Amino acid sequence: MSKSLNIALTGPPGIGKTTYIQKLAKSLNERGIPCCGFLTEEVRGSNKERIGFDVISLDGKRGVLARTNVSGATSMSKSSASSFMVGKYSVDVKAFEAVVLPLFNEIPKSSVIVIDEIGKMEMFSSKFVQKVKEIISTSEHRMIISRTNRDDCQMFEDLLNFFIS
Repeated sequence: MSKSLNIALTGPPGIGKTTYIQKLAKSLNERGIPCCGFLTEEVRGSNKERIGFDVISLDGKRGVLARTNVSGATSMSKSSASSFMVGKYSVDVKAFEAVVLPLFNEIPKSSVIVIDEIGKMEMFSSKFVQKVKEIISTSEHRMIISRTNRDDCQMFEDLLNFFIS
């Protein structure tokens, strides 16, 4: 497969990257092109304030990615409480890995790999970082990835270099 078929989306939060990727993956699946991977979704509390993020596999499995430490806002158990913080969010690396890592164990050859998104929270998982590095170094797979406009994620830059090399 051609590397030129890869797609990298960047933009500020809330601009529609995840929505676009979700629709694109659905459209590809409807055309017989399988997709595997995950989306990242905002979680809002009863007052409509953002309280965190969930990771959702394209086959519907959901897990906590991060939550604020607001009383009643977190669904993270005490055993999964994290020392990994991004701003006001505590990142649940174990829950993230439980959803994401199995997706990349046996990827069918013709699949498009969807990673929404690669950012600070996801980078706390060394297992995820290693798996993505394996995929880009050995893969024939096409990829769709996203991230917000930031300069703090070397892996995204590495992926962009892979795409254009």
